Amino acid sequence: MRISYVIPTYNAKEGLIHSLRFLSRQVTVNPESDFEVIVADDGSDDGTAEAVRSFQDMLAGSADRRPVLAPGTAPGALPAASAPLAALPASDASASPAVVRPSMARLDYVFLPRDGKTCRSRVRNVGVKQATGDVIVFLDSGVVVPPHFTRRVIEPHEPHEPHEPHEPHEPHEPHEPHEPHEPHEPHEHPERQSVVLCHYIYGLFASPHDRPDLQQKLAPDTLSDIAAQLDEYTEWRDARDGLFSLVDDHVSRLAAPWTMGWTCAMTVPRALFERMGGFDESFEGWGSEDTDLAYRMYVDGATFCAERAAFALHIPHGSTYSPERAASNTLNRKRLHRKRYLLDTELYPYYPGPYYNLVISRFDNLELTSILPRYRTPLLAHVNAEYLSAARVTPPPDLSARDSSANNLSAHDRPARDLPANELSTRDSSARDLPVEHGSAPQRRTLLVGFDDRTSIRRLATTHLHVHNRSLERRLTEAFPDRRVAYRLGCDTPYPDGWFDVAVASDFYRGLNRTVLTDWLREMCRVSGSLILLYTPGFKSVSHSIDNGPWADIDGLRAIAGQCALSIREEDGAENTHILILTAAKGGRAHEPD
Repeated sequence: MRISYVIPTYNAKEGLIHSLRFLSRQVTVNPESDFEVIVADDGSDDGTAEAVRSFQDMLAGSADRRPVLAPGTAPGALPAASAPLAALPASDASASPAVVRPSMARLDYVFLPRDGKTCRSRVRNVGVKQATGDVIVFLDSGVVVPPHFTRRVIEPHEPHEPHEPHEPHEPHEPHEPHEPHEPHEPHEHPERQSVVLCHYIYGLFASPHDRPDLQQKLAPDTLSDIAAQLDEYTEWRDARDGLFSLVDDHVSRLAAPWTMGWTCAMTVPRALFERMGGFDESFEGWGSEDTDLAYRMYVDGATFCAERAAFALHIPHGSTYSPERAASNTLNRKRLHRKRYLLDTELYPYYPGPYYNLVISRFDNLELTSILPRYRTPLLAHVNAEYLSAARVTPPPDLSARDSSANNLSAHDRPARDLPANELSTRDSSARDLPVEHGSAPQRRTLLVGFDDRTSIRRLATTHLHVHNRSLERRLTEAFPDRRVAYRLGCDTPYPDGWFDVAVASDFYRGLNRTVLTDWLREMCRVSGSLILLYTPGFKSVSHSIDNGPWADIDGLRAIAGQCALSIREEDGAENTHILILTAAKGGRAHEPD
């Protein structure tokens, strides 16, 4: 079995030299067949090609497997095998006195000129196409690995040594909510070829000024000892360490394991990668193209495991954070969601990766009757008679010439307001609750949000339901086959403007944080003629009184409405619950707050 290391790079010669030096010191059983390295250059102009060529020259002269000097080293002046990283000046590989023992069978280099299609996804895909291995290890430039890394990666993928058993999960696969879920086609690949290794990464968020004494000692033969010392420092540990420990490294047990898929150091079976179609090259700029791939692998049924023994270390360098990168990452997170329109991707732009698992876990374990007031029959009858049954009946938008998915919505109807016109992918869309409607017969569409009690739902005449977890989606789909049930919150939806005549929400929305609530209110008013909010002013939710969680009041709702150009009107309801009616301001649409 061969391992292919794929290293994308762009003007990162110094970091790449370090990565290649450490890879050249791998201890393998059969170097000729165990692994290869593919450097995919995304248009560098800093001498990267020359640096790679110097390593290729070493390989060409190492057929007898004897130690080979780095270029420019005088014979007879060999330093110790554990020469420190500082002995290899990143700015000039040819001046290094370090000994390199090439153990890789092949070092290939592919150069992509920068053009209008340049992106991180494309360069990785090109690297994989160049590779010949059965297993792909993605590393970034400047990431170094210990000598035993390759052997450790091979072990869980060898036929005679299957990976440690794991708890099965039901992947969040987009599907038609009101039809039975179709199971995956049987894989021709054994389970070992669906194991994704999330390598433990030291130093990803460390500063060059953190523990410089240990950084100066970094070398292939000292890396493991230094990593053990760095484990004592929080700033050096993997940001995912706590979650890895929480599930005993069985990452698939997390609520959103795909958020742990960081290609800074990640191993993927080639068969799985190709089945996914590789990285999505519509992801431009920086960020989230790797979690998009991880999500698709998760949907496919892949098992995610943390790999601590075959760890990696990211050599700290100057901060690359910038407002531009942050904006690009947010945009790409929205792009990831808009390929699917499911709740487990909908909230991804709002929360950082590791913490996101807690957010999704809360929704997965949320039972609404424990945090909401009890809505009795008189209130439900009032809502049904005054708002749902009385909803206007309007002709549907002309969708007869379009597919039912959001991929084909017109530019006017497209909800992706801040994405390019061609943003919505033709793959993976789950907006299948937008039916193709032929003819001109009017249809009434009403939406219910924030209800999980079957009795209440049965008393409310709605055609669509938004639910907050997969278990509830399955149960309500079975209980109400005549209604369209979607695993969706409503902050970012595939519906055209005014798709629903009316939407009704329980006090559930009051538990959303202000940022999410703002987007939710604006989007719900965009896709519905009017938004009806149940508002119970005297009720104190346990989530607020005990956990001090958010619980929006009327003043906060009015402030948000003003920011988003929404009108809000309060009417009497029944019992202790009031009715709030929100609509887009006259003559315009709800807009982004200033």
